[in-house]
Amino acid sequence: MNDKGVKFYSSSDLSCGYNLKKAEKILEEYDDSHNYDDINTILEFYNIKLYFSNQCYLKKWNNITIEQYQKKSKSFNKKIGLYFSSIDDT
Repeated sequence: MNDKGVKFYSSSDLSCGYNLKKAEKILEEYDDSHNYDDINTILEFYNIKLYFSNQCYLKKWNNITIEQYQKKSKSFNKKIGLYFSSIDDT
C-alpha cells in the first residue's frame, strides 16, 4: 500500500488527521501560477478539496488559516479541470 499521497476515505475516517497533516504541506507550497501536470498531484488536490468540502480541519488551525486553505482548495477545481481536459487518446 502506498501511503505517500493525501487520501480521502470519508469525513468520519480515523485517518483524517494524518492526511490533513500531509495536506497542510501541500497547501503551504501550492502556487496557483504553476502548471501541475502530474496525475498524483491532481488526485491529491481532489482529495484535499473533499476534506474542505466536508469541513474537516486540524484542530490546530485557526479561522484565518482555514480561510486561507479553503481559498487555495477552491482554486484546485481549475487545476483539476485543466489537467483532465488536456488528456486525449494519444
